[in-house]
Amino acid sequence: MKSFRDVRIVAVLFLLTGVAAIAQVIVTRSLAISTQMLAIPIGVGLLRYRNAWRVAALVLLWFSLAIVTFVVGIALLNRNLSFGGFLARSPALAGAFLGLSFALTIWEIRVLTRPDVRRSFELGAPA
Repeated sequence: MKSFRDVRIVAVLFLLTGVAAIAQVIVTRSLAISTQMLAIPIGVGLLRYRNAWRVAALVLLWFSLAIVTFVVGIALLNRNLSFGGFLARSPALAGAFLGLSFALTIWEIRVLTRPDVRRSFELGAPA
């Protein structure tokens, strides 16, 4: 039962990311296609227990983890958090945000790679 709940949480997080990406396009009135827009079909695929979408989610999560690690590494080397507007104003907030992003991404990867979850996706239904 815990696996089912965790997969739903991961799926909802993907859906929220996709909705936020679309909202950003609407608010800024500029069409910027990004990998975040893939989060909507990934979220739906996770809710339907489609294995291909689980793999797509993992690819996107590993990519995100690499980016967060790179940003943290650059920030530590430069001792300057000059990435993205609000992060530059508060190093403590930036560190907390990047740490939370890293931890959340690791948790999502662990959920989607657990043996019982993998089995459920291979069967196409929650176990």
